[in-house]
Amino acid sequence: FYVLRPVLGYAGMFLMYIGVWVGLGLLNGRVLQPSRAPLSEVLIRSVVAAIGTGVAFYVISGIWFPFNPHGWDYAVHFAAWTVAYFPAFAALLLKRP
Repeated sequence: FYVLRPVLGYAGMFLMYIGVWVGLGLLNGRVLQPSRAPLSEVLIRSVVAAIGTGVAFYVISGIWFPFNPHGWDYAVHFAAWTVAYFPAFAALLLKRP
C-alpha cells in the first residue's frame, strides 16, 4: 500500500484489499487443496470474496463510531466481524455441489 499510495492515493488500499483476497484464493484453490481448481474458478471466487467482504465491512462499519466498548459491546463486535468475514470465507472455502 505504501508503495502505491504516492501514485494511486487511498484508492491503492482497495487494490491491495482485492490483492489480498486473490492471494488467499490462489493459496487455497491452487496450493492447499488436494485437487487443484481451475484458475478461472479461483479468480472468480477470489473476486467474489473481495467484493462480498468489502460490502459486508461497509455494512458493519458503524461499530467503530462511537467507540466505547464495554460489556456486551465485545460480543457485538465479535458478531459484526464474523458477519464481515463470512462472505469471503464462504466464497473461498465452500465446495461446489
